[in-house]
Amino acid sequence: MYLYSDVPWIPYANTDLDYYSLGYVGQTGNISTVLDQMIAADEAEIKQKLERVKKAREHYTYEGVMRQIHKFFEDPLGPQGGDLKCVTVPETAHRYSRHR
Repeated sequence: MYLYSDVPWIPYANTDLDYYSLGYVGQTGNISTVLDQMIAADEAEIKQKLERVKKAREHYTYEGVMRQIHKFFEDPLGPQGGDLKCVTVPETAHRYSRHR
C-alpha cells in the first residue's frame, strides 16, 4: 500500500512497474477506499500483483534504479531510455514547495 498526502509521486508511472499495478494506492484522507479495494481483491488479482512484483523487483533495488537512470540519460526520449519517464510537476506540488 502506498499512501500520499498531496500528489502521488509514483515511479515508473503508467507501466506494469508502477505502484498501481503492484499494489494499492490512495490518498491518506481516503484510506478506507484503499482498504476496501484490498479487502475486495480476489485471489486472481492478488496472484497477478505478486507476479508483477516479482518481475518489477529489480527496478526497485539500488542497482536497478541506477541502471534505469543511466538508460534514461543515454536516451531520454527514445526507445532505449529505460522505464523512467519525464512527467509534468502537478500544480499542487508547486504550491506545496513554495510554502515550505
